[in-house]
Amino acid sequence: MKPAFLVFGTALAMVLSAGQAVADPIGPDCGSCYGNIYTLTYDPIGTDIYRITLEIDTSGFVAIGSPEWLQAVSIKVAANDADYVSVASVAQPEDWMGSLSLSAGFLTDTSLSANQFEVPDGTLAWTWDIGVAPGRLLADPEEASVKAVFFRVGPSGRLEQRFTSERISLQTQVPEPASVILFSTGLIGLRALKRRRR
Repeated sequence: MKPAFLVFGTALAMVLSAGQAVADPIGPDCGSCYGNIYTLTYDPIGTDIYRITLEIDTSGFVAIGSPEWLQAVSIKVAANDADYVSVASVAQPEDWMGSLSLSAGFLTDTSLSANQFEVPDGTLAWTWDIGVAPGRLLADPEEASVKAVFFRVGPSGRLEQRFTSERISLQTQVPEPASVILFSTGLIGLRALKRRRR
């Protein structure tokens, strides 16, 4: 009976913790967020390999008088270029057609699409699989960074750019409550089945 009780108690603790936010976003009122909300999360998928997702909620974006477009996003999850072992794009907004580059520890994903990404445009998300040198992931609070480049055609007809550049906390995904309940119920069921067979 004690093992089942321990399993149930552990599952209950996980459910309670799963009620917390998935990550600590920044915005909409940070210094250069322009009304956007940025969230950066990661999941370990191998030895020193992480699936990292950047989400930008642009629903509150504050334009400055004319349509603005999103041109590029950047994340810094390791201090130096040499700390990145591998980088691969997994998912991006539809029609983004991004090009990846690495400079000063920032991984930049630039849109090459002919279809410009006018903002606001709901929530946009990018996912990359990133391998880093052991112990080099910037996972402490506000140790990682995020950037975004927006542009518009100014009154004189020239292109004008604005930049988001902020510190952000890179955080692990927290399981959804329903997933935790399903997992813990399965464990309890397996335990009960094992005891019946004895």
